[in-house]
Amino acid sequence: FIGDDLEGNILYNTVCWSCHGGDGRLIDLGHGVTPEYVGTIANGNPREFLHKVRFGHPGTPMPSTDLLRWSVQSAADIGVYAASLPQ
Repeated sequence: FIGDDLEGNILYNTVCWSCHGGDGRLIDLGHGVTPEYVGTIANGNPREFLHKVRFGHPGTPMPSTDLLRWSVQSAADIGVYAASLPQ
């Protein structure tokens, strides 16, 4: 991701924190015995991460930054910050 870590931190703590937690590990997004967290996906599959931040995740209450009318850059800023979270 190319973005602003500080802006990503602010945006993450505004919207994402309530469900994913401060360290991004409140929800295990993995399958089976391999846990995945916000930081895992941001580092391992940035395209998937950006897509889910922009458009949400089907079947969940996750808001999309597009519906919030945030820019693609804001989603990338969240990605920069999320990549610093524990994997």
